[in-house]
Amino acid sequence: MKNFTTKNELQRLVLLAFLLALQLVLSRLAIGNSFFRLSPVFIANALIGMIAGPLWGGVLLMIGDILGAILSGVTYFPGFTISAFFVGILYGVFFYKKRLDIKNKKHWFFVFMAIATIMLIDSTFFNTLWITLMIPNSNFSTFMTLLSGRVLLLLQVPLETCILMFIIPTLQSIKPIGTFITEHSK
Repeated sequence: MKNFTTKNELQRLVLLAFLLALQLVLSRLAIGNSFFRLSPVFIANALIGMIAGPLWGGVLLMIGDILGAILSGVTYFPGFTISAFFVGILYGVFFYKKRLDIKNKKHWFFVFMAIATIMLIDSTFFNTLWITLMIPNSNFSTFMTLLSGRVLLLLQVPLETCILMFIIPTLQSIKPIGTFITEHSK
């Protein structure tokens, strides 16, 4: 029985490493700028949270942020790493071992609210705060000006909900992947 558990943990580790690499690639496919950005990276983030759970999801997204800054050559700012950690925790809290059914309206609402919460906390509040702190001579007025423009990011919530509700139940139906996502789920 111990070998079976070790084999499963190794497979889970390899899958998480693949998802972390996928997260790095998807984050580079973003459209827009630092104020309004549309990126498919949320797919990898959600899958990492589903498989790794809150704590390790946060750690992995934090590592992904640091690696992403190193690989892209941008100026590193630790605030975005803190945001990545909390985003990983939130994806883990909402999606860890959660089985989703595309036909269940409650699951659609659950995913919608989870994505809205993550977007509100991360993209709308924290990232606006970090951008404000990076601007020389900024103040509360700068924060509020940036915040008013970033509220438009919440328009992505329905799109991200639809994408996750089509991808996650499909992946959960694939035996090797689905066992990692919903193992011991209710």
